[in-house]
Amino acid sequence: MTKPYKELEDRYKKRLSEAIRKKLPTIIANEEILENPDKKIKVRIPILDEPYFKPKIKQKSGEGEGGGQGNLPGTEPSDYEVEVEFDIEELAELIFQQLNLPNLKPKNFGEEIEEIRVSGISKTGPYSRLHRKKTFIEILKQRRLDKEVYRFRDLRIVSQPIIKANIYLARDFSASMDENKRFKVRSLAFWILQFLRRNYPFVKIKFILHDTEAIFVDEETFFKAKHGGGTLVSSAFRLIRTDIETENNNDTNFYIFYFSDGENIESDNENVFKEIMKIYDIVNMIGYVEVEEGSPWFYSFTLSKFLSRKKQEHSLSNLRISVMSTVRKSLYDLFGEVLEE
Repeated sequence: MTKPYKELEDRYKKRLSEAIRKKLPTIIANEEILENPDKKIKVRIPILDEPYFKPKIKQKSGEGEGGGQGNLPGTEPSDYEVEVEFDIEELAELIFQQLNLPNLKPKNFGEEIEEIRVSGISKTGPYSRLHRKKTFIEILKQRRLDKEVYRFRDLRIVSQPIIKANIYLARDFSASMDENKRFKVRSLAFWILQFLRRNYPFVKIKFILHDTEAIFVDEETFFKAKHGGGTLVSSAFRLIRTDIETENNNDTNFYIFYFSDGENIESDNENVFKEIMKIYDIVNMIGYVEVEEGSPWFYSFTLSKFLSRKKQEHSLSNLRISVMSTVRKSLYDLFGEVLEE
């Protein structure tokens, strides 16, 4: 690609990325994406038209040519928009780039396998492999629509190690976890899984609910169940530890995410920390997410406050804690900064 075209493509990528960035809060919280992740996602963005200039030709006055202003160009920005379709993988890539999230570094690797993977972009290929974003950029760049602007995903045979991840999603299902809090958990969990699947080709997800005892459940039950019992958070971490001990720790990467409204029996907090420390050196990351209540008084007595103090005392960089106000903030709290090291 010649330098002018490369610069033009880079400029369009930057502008497209900026247009998507402005839509991020709406996109991330879109309930339709959660309900139908396999559907194409439509995002309306302003037309990214390149400005151009042409010389002004001085004309002589004549019939019908007075000194009026005529059809001068407007001074307001265009409000025309175009609807761009993305699949969930393309959209997730844009979102994680905008959040500047790093690629995760696996601790454990399995045997190598050969597989056909998308690797690079080609000007030819079947329409089933059409790369919509790249094609869209070419259309804008070349200002035309024909077969020369189409860009396709290229398939190649590559060897790579089997990288597996076991992901544990656990939460308290007491009555205080109301529908609004459960929706926040569901939204964040969805994007957590998208991020981990982007880093690990082989993912096993396990869902856990608990009151004073913890049990494995299916996905639908995890996101919808509500119960009225007490709360012992340590029961969830104990079940996770027991399950990890049955796995092959040498070729599996472990990620744990616990969601809560911050309530726990105070005498159980130390038990929670003991369970965390028993598995800390085995797992890649433990994420604790607390749905924000909005009250500083409430926050000062929650489990997140207790764990934050322990994290600092013991320098636990891979114990990530987020008091959730938005999905975007919590994604960065969980996967930003420390994991770049």
